[in-house]
Amino acid sequence: MQLTIAIPFRPSYGGLTSPNSPIRQREDLHWVYTKDGEEHIWGRHPNDDLYRCLKSLQKNSFYKHDIVVVIDSDLSLNEEKIKEFGDNIRIFRADNSDCHSGQAKQITALNQLAESMDDNDMLGQCFIADCVASKNWDISLIKLIERFGDNHVYVPMFVEARTEKSRANINLYSISSPEQEKNRISFDDEVKSMSQQTTDNIWNKWRKTICCHSLTIRPIEGRYYFTEKDMDDFVVTAKGFNKEYIEEPLGSRDYGYWSPLCAKSIKFKQTFKNMPMSTGWDLYLDNNIPVKSKIVDTKSFVFHFHSQLHLDDIEVEHNPEQ
Repeated sequence: MQLTIAIPFRPSYGGLTSPNSPIRQREDLHWVYTKDGEEHIWGRHPNDDLYRCLKSLQKNSFYKHDIVVVIDSDLSLNEEKIKEFGDNIRIFRADNSDCHSGQAKQITALNQLAESMDDNDMLGQCFIADCVASKNWDISLIKLIERFGDNHVYVPMFVEARTEKSRANINLYSISSPEQEKNRISFDDEVKSMSQQTTDNIWNKWRKTICCHSLTIRPIEGRYYFTEKDMDDFVVTAKGFNKEYIEEPLGSRDYGYWSPLCAKSIKFKQTFKNMPMSTGWDLYLDNNIPVKSKIVDTKSFVFHFHSQLHLDDIEVEHNPEQ
């Protein structure tokens, strides 16, 4: 089975969104925009998260998926650079110039992609551009889709990375009980508590004290970056969890996050029809997609890095029939 993986993309830098004006990528890969007749450089160079994302999907997927970089009408990518990653990657430029907010632009773009697809195509919606696919992330996910069918939405496990220089998303869960408040700890204590990366810590302790909507890979002592071997080691340990999958109600993020949500494209078309053009649209999508439940694959892992990551060049075995 092949997924169409939608990667919504607009360059950002330091947590800031890009200028609300046309932005293009030069041959030297710098992002630039024009203001008052002058060209200004914006964003990261040259190691855009997007390239890291594309590389991981290409080399770490068993199946050859249709990978779509979804961009706004006023964004111009260096298409020759994108082509370097493979012939199964394409750019979808939305017709969203009339939208007046970043949220409206992204919703419109993703909706237009879904509308361009056959109803029965399997769409992996919203694979965030600064996420990275682990080795063979798609094998167990596809098996669950083939096993349980069309009346569910499917998600891999989302893994957040922590370093002392990367504190984003610490303790993201909302405090709703005295027990949760008691479990909430400072960042310094948090780092100390993560010395043992065991299956129980990954699936139980750290989900209570650090981040409930995802798993957490521990900081690596003495350095502020991760390697793909760190990811590989984490996956081996995390796969010791005694459940093959977890079924959750729609909207629940006790285990399953939303990047990517995998379902037939018709399901996304139906959901986008009444979606509010505002912040929180991802929650609306998570709550209102017309399926029975969310199935979380506990053997598939997508990592979200706020820090440096050194990917290796090891290719997994790919599907010989594609």
